[in-house]
Amino acid sequence: MAGASGAPPADYPAAASIPGNPGGAPIDGQAQVFILSGARPDSFTVSKLLAGDLTNWTGGTYNFTVTCGGTSQSVSLTIGANGKTVTSNAFGPYAPNTTCSVTEGTLPDAGANASWVNSPSYSATSVSIAANQTATITVTNTRTYTPPTPTPKPTGAVAGATGTPSLPPTTSLPGQGGGPNGTILLLLGALGAASLALIS
Repeated sequence: MAGASGAPPADYPAAASIPGNPGGAPIDGQAQVFILSGARPDSFTVSKLLAGDLTNWTGGTYNFTVTCGGTSQSVSLTIGANGKTVTSNAFGPYAPNTTCSVTEGTLPDAGANASWVNSPSYSATSVSIAANQTATITVTNTRTYTPPTPTPKPTGAVAGATGTPSLPPTTSLPGQGGGPNGTILLLLGALGAASLALIS
């Protein structure tokens, strides 16, 4: 198969011309199919389009199988971070009325917090090559993006708390004396609970 220039390999026989299919006639029963640079008459291209939310999209490569007239070939298209639609080089030339179809392979990663919606959408299941025209099938993938939930930040304040904290009062129980060796402190809590601490 030829390279991007569309010229046949050096060891290929010269292609005969027939009306409506110049340079692409079968030679000894073997059809010559070239990949051409840009659009050419009697050829086929694949376009890749992204739809939906492209927030934080960083780019990805898409792989396709192109089948024309029973012959399958592979092509890869890369869409950059700008999400701009890209189109393949032309496949062909083909005889008029040749049928072409496209199948997309595994999709690239949609990115963080994103996913692909449903299956790819094809502009046509198949197309028929017309004389002196380039047929195209556009494959569209729709992307959805869900922003991450922010993590709450602590404010440093306790909900419902007011005023300045203070220690509860102390009380000496009768019969225990007032000296430091026998004083029992009655600690009164905010909820009315009492606790006893013996200081020996």
